[in-house]
Amino acid sequence: MKLVTWNINSVRLRQALVIDLIGETGADIICLQETKTPDKYFPTQAFIDAGFIAPLRRAQAVAGGGFIDHAALVAGCRVC
Repeated sequence: MKLVTWNINSVRLRQALVIDLIGETGADIICLQETKTPDKYFPTQAFIDAGFIAPLRRAQAVAGGGFIDHAALVAGCRVC
């Protein structure tokens, strides 16, 4: 399992870079800190199109943070 973490400082401005990161690293889980976007503006569909479930869990706070998980990883989870 490969876990990547990134202090992204605005997920909306850098969503294309996250998609590139997925392809370059083969990450199963990506932890994003400082997303700085409310739920309604989070680029969920872009991550779903890249094969991730996004966001699986996200803290709603001033800066925000969350996880995007590879769809195959979550599909095989017995606890989820």
